[in-house]
Amino acid sequence: MRQHALKRRWIPVVVIATLAMAGVGYAALSPPDYSPYVSREIAPSDSKDGQLRVRYMGVTTLLFDDGANALIVDGFFSRPGLGSLSLRKISPDHARIEEALNRGHVASLHAVLVAHSHHDHAMDAPIVAGMKDADLVGSSSVAMMASGYPGKKPRMTVVRGGETLRYGPYKVTVFKSPHAPCALHVGNIGKPVRPPVRSSAYQGGDNFSYLVEHEGRRILVHPSANARPGMYQGVKADVVLLGIGTLGWRDKAFIDGYWENVVIATEASLVVPIHWDDFTKTAGTSFPPAPFLLGDFRGGMHALDDRARNTSVRVLLPSFFKPMDLLEHAR
Repeated sequence: MRQHALKRRWIPVVVIATLAMAGVGYAALSPPDYSPYVSREIAPSDSKDGQLRVRYMGVTTLLFDDGANALIVDGFFSRPGLGSLSLRKISPDHARIEEALNRGHVASLHAVLVAHSHHDHAMDAPIVAGMKDADLVGSSSVAMMASGYPGKKPRMTVVRGGETLRYGPYKVTVFKSPHAPCALHVGNIGKPVRPPVRSSAYQGGDNFSYLVEHEGRRILVHPSANARPGMYQGVKADVVLLGIGTLGWRDKAFIDGYWENVVIATEASLVVPIHWDDFTKTAGTSFPPAPFLLGDFRGGMHALDDRARNTSVRVLLPSFFKPMDLLEHAR
């Protein structure tokens, strides 16, 4: 068991070393040029009381806020670097968390909705939920992880898929969803996590998508680039916030199935790609796209654009940390 754990721990280091020796390390670790995509960012929209605004805060962290009631998905802000993920132990960065919450004007939260328990989704969630006295919603792995964290313990709501949760004007439906094909950290968390720990302590556990309904409008957060046929049968959404992390690596059949089972199935008119930025870089005025080692941003965008062409579906990119009226663009 110990030897197996050590092998998993060193996989990222071996991958990086192999790429470097093959002479492709620089390209694999360099972010693609984002400038051609800037014009496709959704313009910020001033918040108005009672009207829903969404802020994209990187990876799959999304703030839903109507001026009086707010939810957040994941709440990941620490963003440890690639060296730390590969060679050292990681832990939540409280200063970065507080800075991001202030930057996003997060005064209070009803809940923190966690996609799954990998570090780039769940690592900061117990801290955010505790700071804002919010429910922490996620799998049994998220609950086990959070039980080892020091400080204030958030209220925990363990979900398995199929639940309907209500927070003020929000109705949240939980869908169990397959994680994107992934070779790292795919098990469940079986013991409390006490940071600092290796990134491998954040095993993925079960993965969820969330349909957020507000005043009759529906926004689906589908964080991980995979889908089960029929999982959204009978489910409609105005907007899909669609994880594209490693989508560009996949073949045509996989991408066709993903588009069909999420976008076409829900009849969404607006797709906003998420989980494409480099989660090893800290937040500035924007986030660089992930290098090819961590995902294929250009390939993922090309895949979406190909399938949206000659349809009524629009594919737009989120602005960073700014309030967006997604529903206006879905009309």
